Amino acid sequence: MITKFKIFEGIDEDEYFYEILQKTIDKYKLIYNCSIKELNDGFCYDLAEEVVKKIGRSKDLFTLNTAKFSSDYPVDMIEALFKHEINWSKEMLNKWGKPPMNIKKWHPGEHEWIVYKGRHYDAEAPNGVDKWYDLPIIQRYIEKFHKKLNEAENMNEIDPYGEEDWDGELKSYAYYKDLLENGRNDNEIREIFKNIKNNEMIDPVMLFDLASYARKLLSNKSSSDGKKFYDN
Repeated sequence: MITKFKIFEGIDEDEYFYEILQKTIDKYKLIYNCSIKELNDGFCYDLAEEVVKKIGRSKDLFTLNTAKFSSDYPVDMIEALFKHEINWSKEMLNKWGKPPMNIKKWHPGEHEWIVYKGRHYDAEAPNGVDKWYDLPIIQRYIEKFHKKLNEAENMNEIDPYGEEDWDGELKSYAYYKDLLENGRNDNEIREIFKNIKNNEMIDPVMLFDLASYARKLLSNKSSSDGKKFYDN
């Protein structure tokens, strides 16, 4: 039972939940002038926390995020993303379900959503899904991983995320470019590039190209080339 429903006699709690969720989604779309996908991929934490706070956190209503699926929780998911893997928590997988795939080298991204009466909700899934990995944003992470696997097989590679398989300038550029694309906002892109820059094995010319690409991904395009971003 959701605690705050005690003051709303005669109001169906499910209807109230859906109403609050949809109104909050609409509010965030208006404030940030963004699509549902952009909202879900950049403001998921704010949305989930606000909905739960408005209604009242309880055993039936709370937030969940991908970081909690790591046995190292609390964990820096950006750092884990750079290392292209997390240490999965068997307890969490047993409780919430394991995606029907080999997740050893799969990184679930960084996302927070709402759990209400056992179902999972976010901006792209306002009607809820039964499994957390069926959320659209998680499905995109899975599809991207499978695409990498297919690309690796076409190049006779074994592991698309293994450093020993992704050697060479061209492959390394594609790999690091993919890392940057996983950054959901400016701060994450900058943090990912910072980790890339700290890798002394990267060719300086390629690093400059990566800086230019990272700059293009930033919402604030204040620099005309990669140099300013590279030097930060």
